[in-house]
Parts: sequence; C-alpha cells; structure tokens
Amino acid sequence: MHERSPLVSRVVAAALVVSLVSLFPPTVSAAPRARADRTWMANGRVHALVRAGNMLLIGGRFTKLLPPRGSRKKPVNVDNLAAIDLSTGKPVRS
Repeated sequence: MHERSPLVSRVVAAALVVSLVSLFPPTVSAAPRARADRTWMANGRVHALVRAGNMLLIGGRFTKLLPPRGSRKKPVNVDNLAAIDLSTGKPVRS
C-alpha cells in the first residue's frame, strides 16, 4: 500500500472543496432592494456594531444618523459614535 504525502493530501482536499463549491455555489445577491430600508443609517463608514442590552452601539467615521427614507424625521448629529434603542428603533440623543 502506498501512503500519500501531506502535500498531496492537501491538494486533493482543496480540489474536493473547489469541486463542491462549483456544484453548490453560494447564493449571494449584490442587487439593491426594491424598497428603501426602514432603518436609521449613518452618513459614512460603520466599523463596529455592538449590542449592549437594549442598545445598539455604532462606531465608525460618520457625522449624522439619517432617518429612514420617506419619514419626516430629521437627521441626528453625532460624532463617530451613535446608539439606537432597540425597543423603539429610535436614536438615543443623549
């Protein structure tokens, strides 16, 4: 009986993974949604989201939280850090 080298075993395993992925490709869509989101958005990059109890803390490089499109709410001025109350869905202003 002939033993395979570790390199050959890794190449065979990688080939198996590639063939399985080609048979069952992941279904990911980059197309935008037909409807606008009904959530608050940041006007810049978000680098971190952390849930703390009933709060969603948002950190990144942004200066405003923008209201959901179509709402009559006004943007909230922030300085790279914001919080959303998860029970109400509204920004925390303090």
